[in-house]
Amino acid sequence: MTFNFMNDPDAKEKLACLSSKHAVKEMIGQFEKKNLWYDMQIRELESELDNLFGPENFGNEAN
Repeated sequence: MTFNFMNDPDAKEKLACLSSKHAVKEMIGQFEKKNLWYDMQIRELESELDNLFGPENFGNEAN
């Protein structure tokens, strides 16, 4: 998407909007990466617990 900023009286507002959208997309991307990392850590810890206690024993204490 391109704008002709030379002839557009709202150019500053449009540029600010584009910058805000980009910043929001970047922030969402960072959160998605962090969530993926946390999910991987949780799976790794669950796997270690399964190895220690066995998959049938892990989590039964909470029920």
